Amino acid sequence: MKKNFASLALLTAAVVTLVGCVTDYQPTEKDGKIKIDILIDGRDTVYFKDKTIWIQHDAYDHPGKWAGQDLPVYINKDQKWFLEWNGNLTRQGVIENGVGIPRSGTWTEDNFFVNFGTDGFGTFNVKEYPSERNDYTLKIEFDDVEPSPWAASWAA
Repeated sequence: MKKNFASLALLTAAVVTLVGCVTDYQPTEKDGKIKIDILIDGRDTVYFKDKTIWIQHDAYDHPGKWAGQDLPVYINKDQKWFLEWNGNLTRQGVIENGVGIPRSGTWTEDNFFVNFGTDGFGTFNVKEYPSERNDYTLKIEFDDVEPSPWAASWAA
C-alpha cells in the first residue's frame, strides 16, 4: 500500500450502541454508547471488553502513525488514549466515561448495534459479538483497503 494522504482512512464515529436483548427494541439517546476516533492505515482489529479496549495490528502501518507522529485514539470525544505497542498488540486502554460492553445476555446483529463513519474509505466488520463463549468481548475489524476498479467490474 502506498503511504500517502489518499491511502489513509480516518475512521470516525465507530459508535457501539448497547441496547436491550429484545430484538424489536429501538435505541434511544439513553442507551449506552462508546465512540472511538482512530487513524487506520491498513487492517486492524479493535477489541472491547467491559470498559477496556485494545487493538491488534494486522496489516500496513500501526494505528495512529502519521508522518512520524504518534496520534492518540479519542474515546467518547475527550479521552485521549496514547497507544503503547508490544509487537502487534496495544496495551489495554480503559474507557473512563460512558458504559462498558455488557457482561451477560445474548447479543447478535439483531440487538447490538454498531454504527460506522469514515473521513476516507474503508470497511468494518463485526467479527464477534459479546457472548459467554468469548468472555463478552466485542471484536471489530477495520480495513481501509481502497476498492480496486477491476474488482468492482467483476462484482457487477
